[in-house]
Amino acid sequence: FCQNDLGVELQEELNEVYLWHGTSPESVRGILEGGFNLQLAGSGAGCMFGKGVYLAECSSKSDEYSSARAELPGVYCVLLCRAILGKVYRVTEGTRATLREIQRNLDNGEYDSVLGDRQAARGTYREFVVYSDEHVYPEYMVLYKRCFPSPRDDGVGEEGRVHMPKLSSLRATHGCQHWV
Repeated sequence: FCQNDLGVELQEELNEVYLWHGTSPESVRGILEGGFNLQLAGSGAGCMFGKGVYLAECSSKSDEYSSARAELPGVYCVLLCRAILGKVYRVTEGTRATLREIQRNLDNGEYDSVLGDRQAARGTYREFVVYSDEHVYPEYMVLYKRCFPSPRDDGVGEEGRVHMPKLSSLRATHGCQHWV
């Protein structure tokens, strides 16, 4: 076991990690009530690396897929998930040939998940894709507001900051009906 910054023991031999997942408020509710549903994978943002649960190391990447809820305007949500990555297959492109290669590696059991290394390919973010909904557990729901830098007279933004509203993060459990 290894311990992370949250003080939680993770199973290192399974390559268990914490990663972020951003989605719509409606999807968050469904995920918290019944877990991830791979049948819905890509319905909101596509599937560059195949149908799976897309996760990121950086919350700012997951924020790209988050949207505000009508009942709490301006409040966004991401999930901090425990994920079992197992043996990770690294790719840098999401071409059709890459998708066939990913599927072949998953089918023969050589790999368990994919690292879409867009950081190496395009200088953006790394995304992890887990192809079994049983290997991803939405442990925390994080609610937040986006705050953008204020422009100075010269049009250059000042350093931005994240504003966390006075809302508590909930520990997600299947069957959870509580929204803050």
